Amino acid sequence: MTEAERASLGIWESALWLADRIAGILGSLEFTMSAPQNIIGIIFDFDDTLTDDSTTQLLEHYGIDAKAFWRECGEMASAGWDPALAYTKRLLDFVGPGKPLKNLSNAGLREFGAKLRFYPGIPQIFKELRAIATEHALTNPAVEFYIISGGLEELIRGSKIAKYFTGICGCRFAEENGVIRFLQNAVSFSDKTRYVFEINKGLGVPSRDRPYAVNEHVPDDERRIPLRNMIYIGDGLTDVPCFSLIRKNGGRIAQKGLGEAGGAATGHHAQRAALPKDR
Repeated sequence: MTEAERASLGIWESALWLADRIAGILGSLEFTMSAPQNIIGIIFDFDDTLTDDSTTQLLEHYGIDAKAFWRECGEMASAGWDPALAYTKRLLDFVGPGKPLKNLSNAGLREFGAKLRFYPGIPQIFKELRAIATEHALTNPAVEFYIISGGLEELIRGSKIAKYFTGICGCRFAEENGVIRFLQNAVSFSDKTRYVFEINKGLGVPSRDRPYAVNEHVPDDERRIPLRNMIYIGDGLTDVPCFSLIRKNGGRIAQKGLGEAGGAATGHHAQRAALPKDR
């Protein structure tokens, strides 16, 4: 079986898994609360879950040795850098006149994002899952999709699947004179839980214009999407805090990438692999 065939099988196995989990949530929707709470939130990681590591694809497109890049980022992490800050700092080192990424802008990141290719079955899976919800007219459920990623948000927003998502969160850069220059937002594995709570409380994702709103109290029966109505799909250790949070509160999780086909560690996985084994 080829890698493409294994990837295709993986996503349709996951589609069946998701359909089963949606059916379970539909059977437990509650309407006795202050709000109907009949929305199902399906949250995806991005890199190695929906597509091969997108930062690696960007680096290779510009002729940068991705293996060396991630090895260096792993060494920075072992020296005490936060992994998200390490790789974004190293990426910015390649931006500027005479450097491989040249005068890269956020618009340039979106343009490259439009070239990303996704695992077989995407975006059909999004349409299929929404169709399942329409079969349950009594509870009139809605299905919303979100991406919470430690990758580059502008790459994701430029991709052909961005239109299917209610909210997208990732690392972002601020520009100076039209060139990415500073890290504006970082998403670590623990930051991902913040965005889960933003979805939970109905704040709009991401609610960066109100950074403290996520900490405000919202009664359980007024939360837009209860944690028990969430499904989280991710592929690695960076997703563990979200796995724990959602599973502990009655939601469902899938601990694998939709296109998982084996092979060597890439991207953020390679960065983690470069850490000393005793950490």
